[in-house]
Amino acid sequence: MTTEIIRSKEMQEIWGKITPPQRGEDIAKVTVGPKEGSKVGLGQFNLWETILSEIIIGDTFGADRMDYLLRDSLHAGVAYGKFDHYRLVDTLRILPKGGSAEDSEEPTLGLLEGGIQSAEALLWARYFMYSQVYCHPVRRIYDIHLGDFLEKKMGENKIPTKTDDFLRLDDNQVLVWIREAASSPKDQIRELAKRIFERRHFKRIYERNPEDQETNTQATEVIYKAACKKFRKDSVRYDECKQEGGSKLFPVQIKDGRVLQSIELSTTLQKVPSVFTEYVFVEDKCRNEGEAWLGAKRLEILESRKEIEE
Repeated sequence: MTTEIIRSKEMQEIWGKITPPQRGEDIAKVTVGPKEGSKVGLGQFNLWETILSEIIIGDTFGADRMDYLLRDSLHAGVAYGKFDHYRLVDTLRILPKGGSAEDSEEPTLGLLEGGIQSAEALLWARYFMYSQVYCHPVRRIYDIHLGDFLEKKMGENKIPTKTDDFLRLDDNQVLVWIREAASSPKDQIRELAKRIFERRHFKRIYERNPEDQETNTQATEVIYKAACKKFRKDSVRYDECKQEGGSKLFPVQIKDGRVLQSIELSTTLQKVPSVFTEYVFVEDKCRNEGEAWLGAKRLEILESRKEIEE
């Protein structure tokens, strides 16, 4: 859909008024990158188109990644997403990729040695924002409630595939739908709307934890299934939130001019932690009963399901 919006007639007129005029195809390339570009018929990417795309949407140093951390940190009122982006941008360089002999001279986005600590701060900021904000149970359950509401509201139509229809489906339109449904006694999706509009969201009764994982590796799933039997299935929700970690590999130019790999210079970048949370939620009116039931039956549920699986 991003590519279709960029290619739309309205946007083509805007690209044409820029000095010098820009082509929508070129803008689409650097906006979606080689991986997605191949799926929507954007053709082959040359070296510089690939690097420009990396600057904009790259997973490590992309401007979009830096922006959402700083912006979300500000508007969520937390400090987790802050890092020295001025220093990081100032030390960005196009450097030889390094590694095997075949691709050692191929240029890619890297850093001067003085930016290593800023890169570490960026990646830790992302880790903390996922673990503390993006995967927060209240935020996750509202995603689920919104999805439930839109699925019922839009029915078989789902998300529009035509550009004009898609652009008309903005935040304001969805909020109007929610308010209208919540205030209409005859609306079949009133309860779904009220969960959002009146903050009647489902409450967390269980969260993935290491102790239970040792007892049963599928702990959250089996507790979810047990909760569905204890309560009505439509009164229970399961959710998982993941953010992959691992090594962050990019070239770094050190003070004597040599180009080394990031993991050679930083133990922090050798293994960035992953984020993986799982939750079981129940309807608000079932919360107290659910917590008491789980407190009394948790180990029994985990052990009984473990025996079945074995």
